[in-house]
Amino acid sequence: MTLNLERITALLGAGARPAIEGGKLDAKAQLQTLSETAESAPKSRRWKVRARIGERKRWYDVPEEHPHE
Repeated sequence: MTLNLERITALLGAGARPAIEGGKLDAKAQLQTLSETAESAPKSRRWKVRARIGERKRWYDVPEEHPHE
């Protein structure tokens, strides 16, 4: 999640516009609040290991695909 927040923030910083404009809320401010909340939350040992490894190794199981009937 934190990686996605960083990527979205970078896109907005590069000039990308939010999908919905004219709203009452600021997308950049919301992303900043989410990032700060995620950073301040207590982390488990497993979370810390996954964060250190990052995308170098897949840490989740890919669901099997079944043909549609």
